[in-house]
This record gives sequence, C-alpha cells and structure tokens, in this order.
Amino acid sequence: MLASNGGQGSLGENLPKSVIDWLYKVVQSIYKTDPRAAFHDCVVALSLYKSNLRPRTRVFTNPSGEAQLLLCLYGDFVNVQVSGPVPILIWVCSQYPLKAPVVFVDVEKLGPDREVRVGGQIDSNGQIYLPILHQWDPKLSNVVKLIKELETLIQTQQLVTELGRQSPETPAIPKDTRSTGDKPPLPLKPNQSISSPKSIDPERQQAYPKTIAETLPPPIPARPGFVSPQPLPNRRISPPVAREPVNRPTPLADLDLMDTDLPLNTKDDPHKQALDILTKKLEGLTVREHSVVAGQFGQRKASIEKSIAQFNDLLAFETQQVELMGDQVAQYTSSLRREMKRLDNNVSDWEANYEKAGSTARLHHTETSGLDQLYDLVAQDLALDDTIEFLYSLLNRDSLSLDLYVRKTRALAKQQFMIRLHIEKICNMLNATPQGLAG
Repeated sequence: MLASNGGQGSLGENLPKSVIDWLYKVVQSIYKTDPRAAFHDCVVALSLYKSNLRPRTRVFTNPSGEAQLLLCLYGDFVNVQVSGPVPILIWVCSQYPLKAPVVFVDVEKLGPDREVRVGGQIDSNGQIYLPILHQWDPKLSNVVKLIKELETLIQTQQLVTELGRQSPETPAIPKDTRSTGDKPPLPLKPNQSISSPKSIDPERQQAYPKTIAETLPPPIPARPGFVSPQPLPNRRISPPVAREPVNRPTPLADLDLMDTDLPLNTKDDPHKQALDILTKKLEGLTVREHSVVAGQFGQRKASIEKSIAQFNDLLAFETQQVELMGDQVAQYTSSLRREMKRLDNNVSDWEANYEKAGSTARLHHTETSGLDQLYDLVAQDLALDDTIEFLYSLLNRDSLSLDLYVRKTRALAKQQFMIRLHIEKICNMLNATPQGLAG
C-alpha cells in the first residue's frame, strides 16, 4: 500500500514487540477487507509519529447510530498558536483501505478552558474534514499521508481556542479603570496606524506595532506540564523555525504498552512475569484438556470398534444364512423339476393306456352297480376319517377352538355313521343274493 514511502516497512523495529503483536491480533480480528495493508500502514504511522500517537481499541458510533469496535490512533499535536497540545483521534474504519479513516479533535481532553474553533474544516462535534478524505483513493492514499496532511493543518490553522481569549485579529479592549479616573486609549481599527505615540503609555507603546498587519498575539502563559518554546529575536520578520517535540506528561487513563520504555527482556519486568505465568497456566490447561479429550476419544473409539466388530459378525452370519437358503432353493428346484418330469411321464403312460383301452368306463366302473356304490361309500368313509384326524391335528396346534372342533367332529361322525350303515346293508345284500345286484 505504501508505494510512495519506500523503505518505511522496517520502521516497525522502533516499536515494542508487544505492541506489534497486539496490533497484529487486533487487525486480524477486526479488518477483514485487507488486514495486511491495515497492519502495515498503522505500524508505519506509529513508527513515524511515535512521540505523538498511541494505538487502542474503542467502540465507535457512526452518524447512523451503529456501534463497532475499531482501532483508534490517539495523541497530541503541538500548535505554537495555542497554549496546549491539540488532542486528535484517528478512527481506522473496518473497510480500510477501501474506506477512509475518520478524524476528530478529542473534545473530552480539551478541558473547561478550551473549545473547538468551528470553521470550514472542522464542525462543532470536532470532526476534521481534510482534502485527502474527499479525494480518498485506496491505491494511493493511506494513514501516513493523512497524518502528514493533518499535521500541516494543525500547524497552519488554529483548531482549538481558549475560552475568554479573543482572536489575534481583534485586540482586546482594556478594562475600565474608574477608580483612577484615567481612561486608556481605544484599540486601533483595522488598516489604521498610530497617529501620536505620545498619547499611549510608554510601556504599552512597545506592545503596539506601527501597523495592524504586524500585530502578533501576546505571549501565551505557560500551563502546568507544558514547556512553552522560547521566542526568537526578530520574530515578526524571521521565517518559522522547526521546534523540538515537547515532552508532555501522558494522562494515566491513556497508559498502554507504548507508554513505557522499560525493556521487555528484564527479569524484573512485571509484564514479562505476568506473560510467563499466563503461558504456564495455558500450557497446564492444554495438557489437562488434551488428556481429557484423549481419554474420551479413546473410549469412543473402542466403542465404535466394538460396534463395527459386532456388525461384521452379524453380516457374516446373515451372509452364511443367505448362502444356505440359496442351496436349499436350488435343491428344491431340482427336486421339483424331477417330480414334474416323472408326472409328465405318468401322464404320457396313462394317455397311452387310455388309447389302448378305448373307453374310460372300464377303468373306473365295476361289473355291477352295487359294487360301484360300495366303492363310493368306502371312499367317503376313508375321507371322513382323514378329515377327523386333520381336525384333531389342528386342535393340538391351537389352530382350532375346542367348541368348533366338537361341533365339526360330531357332524362328520354322524355322516360317517350313516355311510357305514349303508355299507353294511350293501354287503349283506351282496352276500345274500350275489346275482341280484348285477347290472
């Protein structure tokens, strides 16, 4: 992403390793569009502005009311025109670098004696509108260029003003001194020169230049914890001189890993000791969880293997039964074919004998009608015997109720008695008159 900032990729060496690791985890969890570009640009920005900016994560609420956890680069930039540093918040959007960051003046750190100076590039909420934000190009724009443009804006324009202090273009009107009776002269109007220096107090004469164009703001009183730069001679005509960064105490609420200069490898470092203790606890938890999971997995594996073995045994048994049944079906099929062949032979023999006999009457009729009737009655008697025996077998197999068995057997026995009585009469008649029944 930082094609125009060649050689800046190694600037991350100026940052503590703990900060780089923390920043990497934060970027990987929040920035899904291009985490590599977001991590690289933020590391370069923190390296170049190490004395001004710090990283942290906070919840950012956009104008539509949606809250989201974002990476915030916060810090102070010095402007010689104000008596204190300008606190800045740079919110890196989650769609970075496709979407430009959002820049604010931290109004909560201004205190009760300062306020945001609303103008063309800053609104009442403290949001700063830079030209790079309106012309944002993901391929060319980055956080480093935005910070450089922001620094130029802070040095050239006054974004923060003090309450009770008027702007340099209009000198303050002196207070009324009625107790002495002397009234001080009125301040000069724009584009009006001093006509008579004699009417002005000699001590005030040095504070007013000849023309309003050369008017400069009075010296800024020093604030606690802030070192004011020394004025240079001939300040009104000399070019601006680069000043050393001012050492400012950082509020305790904003302390983070970058606020300390202690080496991380010392034995007395509390952060290192805390990390070692946490690492040991995590290793212990990992070993314990591994043993628990391994035990559960071993039990589950043994149960699955046992189930597989039982299934294999059942499959082998069923396969064997299917093979035996197949063999039996083959045997029954061959036997049925043999019986069908034998039946076909019997039918052929019967047809041959029938053709030789010439009529079927000789095959099933006797010499007399009495004998024919006797044969029929004997056949019915035998059939009734078989029927009664079959009903008895059904009763033994509980396929027939006792009541039904008694009723059916009684009816069949009655019929069989009548048939046997008829048989006995025919036999007596045949024995008495063998020739009387001849047909």
